[in-house]
Amino acid sequence: MWTPERYAPVRAFFPEGSRRHALLKFFYSFVSLPVYCAYPALLVLLWQAKDPRLLRAVLVPAVAFVLCTVLRRWLNRPRPFEQEGFAPLIDTHSKGESFPSRHALSAVIIALAAWYAAPGMGGALSVIALLICGVRVLAGVHHLRDVAAGAALALLVGGIGFWLI
Repeated sequence: MWTPERYAPVRAFFPEGSRRHALLKFFYSFVSLPVYCAYPALLVLLWQAKDPRLLRAVLVPAVAFVLCTVLRRWLNRPRPFEQEGFAPLIDTHSKGESFPSRHALSAVIIALAAWYAAPGMGGALSVIALLICGVRVLAGVHHLRDVAAGAALALLVGGIGFWLI
């Protein structure tokens, strides 16, 4: 769990105004973009091919997203930067609802949808999902447990929805 003391070395590695800080901000802002562009493209390809996997590719991520949203609101865990003395590397105005991470869940469930329907795309999106998870933690907007829980929930729902049912 991030504390101001444990986070200090991360802040020191990404000093404000440095190239590393700019790179972190860039990744924080744009690393999700390929995932969120690939998903509609995947759905369009499945639809055009009249592929029966389209229904699962829509429903399974929707179920995962709703479950994550309900859990976040119910648990309402604070974000790391809500602690006194904690200064995140990326400023965000959201409060609470940190656990599980919805960004992590969304990236992983979309990668799983791609693995289910287009494995080559799934591999690439899995790498990007890992980057998304790492950047959210490094930025100080999530604890490691938040992104791990989001990814785990996606793996559970995706595993059941895409391969067991």
